[in-house]
This record gives sequence, structure tokens and C-alpha cells, in this order.
Amino acid sequence: MLSFVVIVCTIGAVTGYASGPPTSACADMYPTGHETNAQTGTPYFEITTAENTYSAGGTVTVTLTATSNYYEGVFVQARRATSNCSDGTNDGAVGSFTIPNGDTFLQLISCNGIAGGAVAHKTSSHQTSKTITWTAPAQTVGQIYFRGVFVRNEETFWTDIFSSVVKPTGDTSTDLTVCPVRTTLNGSGANRPIAIVILLSTIITVLSRGV
Repeated sequence: MLSFVVIVCTIGAVTGYASGPPTSACADMYPTGHETNAQTGTPYFEITTAENTYSAGGTVTVTLTATSNYYEGVFVQARRATSNCSDGTNDGAVGSFTIPNGDTFLQLISCNGIAGGAVAHKTSSHQTSKTITWTAPAQTVGQIYFRGVFVRNEETFWTDIFSSVVKPTGDTSTDLTVCPVRTTLNGSGANRPIAIVILLSTIITVLSRGV
């Protein structure tokens, strides 16, 4: 019985999102299941767009590239650029994505009430480049950019990968702000491995006394 408990707890402590992020991650896009802080050094990934403007209902071609080595997981949304990151303008995904037919790595996820509002991995495998297509809403939503989380492995990921700002056709104004993102676990689940150790120690003590 003791061995069974140890196996179950260990699996729970290390499981990430091998089959893609849950919809509960749509808001801040932070992979809490990885149980660690994001990397803050120079990233090895980039999001580029073939177009720097868009029209209502139009499309933008987006490429997700590993500039060095590979990525095993990815999570991408379009967000509004804003002049005030605290006003809620930037809080949810806008527009929808399509992925290449037959792609075995990517999947569409509903975010912010939008079917296909995000693209993510559905399996864990080494990738160096993927191209997806974003379709703008029926009415333009101002300046936007693409925000991504790139995962190298269970303990190594970046949450602050951004494309350049993409503007509605005819917009000649200054680029608005790409808002800061969460880069730390902030205590959410941080004590989980410690709690597991304490639980196992308690179980071992109880069983020992019972012997």
C-alpha cells in the first residue's frame, strides 16, 4: 500500500501539460502545472507575422519559430495592444485561428468565448517552426499582437514571447503597448512538492508505529 501511495503522489508532482493547456489557462496563459517560474533570460523563440496590417475579417499568417534548438509545447493568442494595461482591454483573446490540415502537433482551443481563440500543442514533440493563420473579427479591434508561451521542457519555458504590433489597415498612429505578463508561479502550487513529502513522512510514521 505504501508503494502505491508514493507512485501516485510522485506522478502528481511532475505532471505538466503534455496534451496542451486547460481552458482555465486562457486568461494569464501561465502553465502552473509545470510548478516553477518561467525563464527570464534571452528566449530562443520568436513569433513573426507575414503582414503588419489587417482588415475586418482578414487574415494574418503567423510563424512560431525556435531560433535555437526546438520547442515541445506552445500556447498562442492574439491580444489587443493598449495605452493602459490595467483597463482590461488586453485581458482576453481576440480573433480566431486555423491550423494546417493534418497537423499532428497543434490544436485549436476555445478562449474568451471564441472557438479557435488560441492555438496550443496537443502532444509533446520537438518542433522548430509552425505556421498558423489568424482571422480578425468581423469588426477591427484596434492594434493587436500575438502573445506566446514556448516550452522547451518540463522545467524550462518562456511566457513573454511577443510578435510586433499589427495595426488595422490605415492606422498610422504610434504603436500601443504590449502588456507585461506573468513570469512567476507566485506561490500557486509552489508548496505542493513539500506538502507531498510531509504527507509521505506522516504515512511512513503512522505505518511504522502500527508495525
